[in-house]
Amino acid sequence: MSVGRTWRFGAIACLALFGGVQFVGEAAAHAKAKEYARKGEWTVEIIPDRSGRPSFCRAKRGYGTETWLAFSQGKGPFAIEFSGPGSLVAGNKYAVQFWIDRPRSEGPTSTFAAKVDDPDDWDFMRIKDEIDEIGDIDLLMNGKMLHIRSASEKWQYDLRGANAALKSLFDCKDRIILKQDASPATQAPPLAQAAPPVAQAVPASARPVDCELTVRGKTYVRGVCQFRATGGGGFAISGGDYFAYVNVTGPGVAEVSWNENPQSTHAHANLGVVTRKGACWVGANATICARDLSPAKAKAVAAAQPDGLSLFPNLPGASSACIGVEGQLEPGKALVLHNCRLPDDHIFVHRNDGSLGIAKRPDLCLAIEAPGMSKPPQLIVDSCRPDLPRWITGANSTKDGAVRSSDGMCLTIPQGRDANARFPFFIGASPCRNGDGALTFFLTKG
Repeated sequence: MSVGRTWRFGAIACLALFGGVQFVGEAAAHAKAKEYARKGEWTVEIIPDRSGRPSFCRAKRGYGTETWLAFSQGKGPFAIEFSGPGSLVAGNKYAVQFWIDRPRSEGPTSTFAAKVDDPDDWDFMRIKDEIDEIGDIDLLMNGKMLHIRSASEKWQYDLRGANAALKSLFDCKDRIILKQDASPATQAPPLAQAAPPVAQAVPASARPVDCELTVRGKTYVRGVCQFRATGGGGFAISGGDYFAYVNVTGPGVAEVSWNENPQSTHAHANLGVVTRKGACWVGANATICARDLSPAKAKAVAAAQPDGLSLFPNLPGASSACIGVEGQLEPGKALVLHNCRLPDDHIFVHRNDGSLGIAKRPDLCLAIEAPGMSKPPQLIVDSCRPDLPRWITGANSTKDGAVRSSDGMCLTIPQGRDANARFPFFIGASPCRNGDGALTFFLTKG
């Protein structure tokens, strides 16, 4: 569409909740979406690129002729899309404001949205400035009404059902879109072959953000840490030996818990009620902040991260635990289950022969330390030798599986059966059982 032309289907815009949006194949010509789920009046779809591979997920609700609201996310940032009656003219950019229920004390969010031409003659407006993704998603999941206005137009959208729709959207992103990054062997198939959602305890994908965790005046986490959405507007942060959960109970209100002791396997210590203040949640006992990194810093952090995957055991209450080492990776070092230290625990890769190897350390292989009279078999990393068994797994980010050796052993975590055990747990091995019963893992970025 040419500059200055009235929009063909009313007002259509896209507000991306921080800069650098890249939805490959977004609004691709003749691309056919595949339904992922229905949540009341909302439909969650998988949108393919022109090659037919899943590109991003969209949760959309219609309100009448040419009026709809949608939330989208792929590998890039979260976005709000909307359409409605109006006389906006396609230009280079528009000043827009939006708020949920009522403007914040500092006023509604103001920004500029840039025009993006589409091959199908649709014009989208895309935000350029960074917005607080974490807080805005919380408000969208728990709010009642989304308000958007330009200099000449104003739209309102009922958010009933958005909580379930957004949970399904993020589930779609994690299971269908992000799994394409796991490894060549586990990349998502073309959309026509994409598997439907399954009910498994898949670890949600984490990403680096700028964090703070302060408890009773003492700061335990500050700087870059890992952020993971937990649903319902809640999230978890983890940095070093500590992690905390923010569980949203209402608009702008949440309860916080943390592990308190680095050896604890759960966020068992309650820190009470917190309220949202910008990018932070603040209460009498705790302050938890999570801010998106600038594009430049996010790129630098990503470049410095290990490029492997993590092994998460499919154990009740162990969603924040994965396999890693205490200290440096070196021959003879024991692998243990501990509170995840991401991205440091992204240490596993698939070798060319399909077996598990160690990221950036082709000289190291998985091995079992020879047990002594009173010591059980224990998984270690050791210098690669021809006589070492190969370890393989069918696990990926959406499917759990046992980790088996070529000589018939399966990984176990004996201490996982002890409710009073404290991290770190050693990783053992025992003969694989026929049929069900073997401990399973997810292999994912986590």
